[in-house]
Amino acid sequence: MRIDKTILARQLAKLADVMPPKTLENCQGILFRNNKLIGNNQKLSVEVALGTDTDEAFLIPPSVITMISKLPSGEIEIRAKNESMLEIRCGAIKNTVSTGKYDKYPTQDVNKNGESDSLTMDGDILVQCIRNALYATSKDESRPIHCGILFESSEGNLNVVSCDGYRLVWQKEESDSDFKFVIPADAAKKLVSLSPEGEVQISHNAKEAVFACDEFTVYTRLLEGEFVNYKNVFPNYSNEVSVDQREFLNALSRCMVYIDSKSKVPMRLTFSGNSLTFYLKTAVSEYEETIGLDSALEDDLTIGFNATYLHDALKNINADNVYLGVSSSTAPMTIRHDNVSALVLPVRLSAS
Repeated sequence: MRIDKTILARQLAKLADVMPPKTLENCQGILFRNNKLIGNNQKLSVEVALGTDTDEAFLIPPSVITMISKLPSGEIEIRAKNESMLEIRCGAIKNTVSTGKYDKYPTQDVNKNGESDSLTMDGDILVQCIRNALYATSKDESRPIHCGILFESSEGNLNVVSCDGYRLVWQKEESDSDFKFVIPADAAKKLVSLSPEGEVQISHNAKEAVFACDEFTVYTRLLEGEFVNYKNVFPNYSNEVSVDQREFLNALSRCMVYIDSKSKVPMRLTFSGNSLTFYLKTAVSEYEETIGLDSALEDDLTIGFNATYLHDALKNINADNVYLGVSSSTAPMTIRHDNVSALVLPVRLSAS
């Protein structure tokens, strides 16, 4: 294999977190085969195209990956001297190093049985959908189905949804396919980090989903279980108020300055006419700020929230104005704009 060192180092870095576990002896590193770099940690597999033209195959150990990152710029040549030795050349540098057997590397056995419809979508939109959903994935492994992101395509829409029991976010994009699956949060984060350009084809079978574009292919296991019926969870509020997203977010950020990681003090929101007041009292501070609303709720209302949860929901909606829906101090708040909707559960306030 001959390739520019900078290109190879950059592509290897993309796979640093998907190498096989140490329990698989002699398999540590990244596989080069079929002119692709392949990483597989037995939960997630990523193939990255290199643009080379060779029928060689070999395993690149972690130490060699580190060494390649330190080589000077220019062309690098890597070849297998035999099944257990690699030779690396770059300018005046020659390095011979031991490696594992590439034929022992974990492979992705793509089972097409039960494969459903596929969907092709723009990579930027896919990344946006995932970013919007990641903050509301659950960390509670007792319900693993909610530790990931739902992709459900039906009735002309692709629905991308996450829910951790306190927050729920739902984004809709047009789709003419019909499928439903949940990918782990780690796989979703990997897709975001790879930043696909152009079109991405999404497909799945009973056990795995595949996200493929010209640059790479990601294979991920699916999570099993019954995902929350998100369409029934969202209340249909007849009375919503519109607020400037940036003004709301800035006021919320200022209020949060006095909340530390140990504090569980809820933030109070008071809707009164065409105004919204933020109030937070902690051991070190009492903070109050009022901003304007474009309209008013039918009745004045005070409601409490975990400020971080509200902040996460708001900052992931990219809009000049958002619509807030709420009916009582014990009902969830909805935050909506265009094709993105978020829901945040309130916190019970003390009588004081």
